[in-house]
Amino acid sequence: MFNLNRTGGWLGIGAVVSCLFGSATIGLGQFAPNQAPMLTLDKRAKGAVLSQGQENGATQLRARIPAVRIDADEVLGSPAWVMSTEGFLSGPTNQDELIPKTAQTLPTPANDDPYRPITRFLNENSVLFGHGSEVLTNSARVKDDFVTPHNGMMSVVWEQQLDGIPVFEGLLIGHITSKGELVNLSSHFLPNVAAASQMDSASRTTLETKPPVSAQQAVANAATNIGETLRAEDVTAVSPRL
Repeated sequence: MFNLNRTGGWLGIGAVVSCLFGSATIGLGQFAPNQAPMLTLDKRAKGAVLSQGQENGATQLRARIPAVRIDADEVLGSPAWVMSTEGFLSGPTNQDELIPKTAQTLPTPANDDPYRPITRFLNENSVLFGHGSEVLTNSARVKDDFVTPHNGMMSVVWEQQLDGIPVFEGLLIGHITSKGELVNLSSHFLPNVAAASQMDSASRTTLETKPPVSAQQAVANAATNIGETLRAEDVTAVSPRL
């Protein structure tokens, strides 16, 4: 480390710079990794598409928004990305009639709901998503909620949970303009998370109370998966940092 308080330090820096940039050729490169690539541990089947019922919901949405784009989650088959290539998915929240025209027979959330464009869109397109806005309160929590300073766009992230345990990659994300227009929506939610567990409440409670793998062993296993050597007895729980 150079001591910049000394004149010699500046001379030393100058000498290094001169050697580097005064040379006619500078060799750039990197060393090959000395470890084998890590294994892919995600064994979930991929290639899922929208179900026939969801396709019917997509058809209804395209009838109202011809330029809508819907991409499916390759594992769940959920609408992982919904957007319009020519505008927004809804009009401003201060308009009684959303643009383009949407179903008017469904109950409309209260106007003071800051997430109204998202909840209304879910309710109007419950056939596509496999659920309405009730999933946001029944089995999810708001994980993040922030407004971009320069344009006022609100971004909201919900995390799906079961018995207070977050579902892996179970996020629903929506973006709303400062005028209340829905920009896009992304869902990786399970329509019925309790049914997806394939366990009743009592069985889940037993499993959560006495898991087959301890927290310490899980940490040791994770370390092993990235090429480290760690024993469960060497793992100590500490209080989280605030």
